[in-house]
Amino acid sequence: MAERVNLTRRTFRFQVEPSDLFRERRRQMRSWGIPSSTLTRVEAAVDDMWREGPRGWAYEWRREGEAAERRGRWHRAAMCHGAAKFPCIVTALQERCYASQLECYAKAASAFPCSFQRLELDVPYRDGSTRVPVHLFAPRADSNLPLVCLSGGVDTLKVELHRLALTLALVGRFRVAAIDMPGTGESAIALAGDAHRIYEGVLAELHHGAKRGVWGVSFGGHWAAKLACLASVDAAVDMGGPIGARTLDYTRLPNGMTGIIANALSDERLLTAASSELAELEAQFSLPKQGLMEARTSSPLLVFNGARDRTSPSRTRRRSWAGRRAAFGCSRTETTAPRTISSGSSPPPSPGCAGSCTLTRRPTAGWQRRRRGSCPDGLHREE
Repeated sequence: MAERVNLTRRTFRFQVEPSDLFRERRRQMRSWGIPSSTLTRVEAAVDDMWREGPRGWAYEWRREGEAAERRGRWHRAAMCHGAAKFPCIVTALQERCYASQLECYAKAASAFPCSFQRLELDVPYRDGSTRVPVHLFAPRADSNLPLVCLSGGVDTLKVELHRLALTLALVGRFRVAAIDMPGTGESAIALAGDAHRIYEGVLAELHHGAKRGVWGVSFGGHWAAKLACLASVDAAVDMGGPIGARTLDYTRLPNGMTGIIANALSDERLLTAASSELAELEAQFSLPKQGLMEARTSSPLLVFNGARDRTSPSRTRRRSWAGRRAAFGCSRTETTAPRTISSGSSPPPSPGCAGSCTLTRRPTAGWQRRRRGSCPDGLHREE
């Protein structure tokens, strides 16, 4: 067996106002299944991000999680404990909250409307291997369907992707392997430019000869785009992930994002980095600077994100992918909502654009109605 790679992840506190996080992330936390009344109650109680006592972020969220546990609401308890460790695990209390989240989620799993397993894989990385915990969803236990590796970014971990994982498994008819992006959650390694090797290792271990794809959310979308450019997967979805198409001042990102990324990188220097250090960091996560946007052989890739994304604006991303299409003689831009892709087929590439396309407008109301109508009961309701 290869020697286990053990890169110690360092964590540190940084400046962030709880009120800013509530304002920015309220809708996101609501989508996890946390009721608005709970959000309002915690917001009124919290006045400090890192205090480990009353009126501290993790303390007040932990109280809500423990209250949900006493009522046997295991999924809601898991999400409240997950909010306690948000936006990244820095304090000892947040570590305990994360452990509680995983325990509650395991108890909630018996009620999931699909097959669910928690696996721990040894995945090759650099000169050894690293442990990668995986939440594996499938429509049924004995299925050997195409595999989708699902990953969030620097602040959204595999448990928070629960509803998307269920939808992909039950509506898309995929097996879904949800993992934490390297540098976050249960990952034993720091975020680095070669982290795509982790995704490749998970897919190699679990695909069993079936087609394989990757769906990345936020920073996780970067790895989806990179794997598509490397033709390492059969298809990929980049949902709001940065590709390094423009120079980004990492020291000026809003609402604590600089500190969140610095913790994922395990490098406190990002908080006060010089321009030379930022240039080195940017090169690690820039697909154009790595020459990957020029590759003529790539996998089908769907790219989309929200119109209000300040760290990965859609206008910049659209220009980047449009330039790639133009370089290969493609004059067409995909402007329709994504079609449902059955598990028996791969999404067709746009002609002449090496399989990349961009979603440039909001899905139609009819498509949204069909999507809601096909979702299993319980996916869009309070538990």
